[in-house]
Amino acid sequence: MAYYTLSSSGWVYLAQEVRPGISNGPVKIGVAADPEERVRTLSTAGPFPVRLLSVCQGNHSRENYFHKLYAHARLNGEWFQLSLTEITALQKLFSTVGVKE
Repeated sequence: MAYYTLSSSGWVYLAQEVRPGISNGPVKIGVAADPEERVRTLSTAGPFPVRLLSVCQGNHSRENYFHKLYAHARLNGEWFQLSLTEITALQKLFSTVGVKE
């Protein structure tokens, strides 16, 4: 379990819905002070569990950058239907700006 402290910039996270029989569920690009707690909340708020994929330091500006980068795949709000290739690329991009695991 990772421990996140609130920094002046916060945390941008990538999380994915885990749906039975579907290998590539929707992903959420969001910002939170505690990404693990946010994912727990998302898991209990919807019909499917959500798993945390990646976290990097950032704020709403960085989150908006990622939203614009993947605007073509937006489902609704902060939820996107990304290909496995896009998810891998986004995780690599997260790692260049400081991933916490």
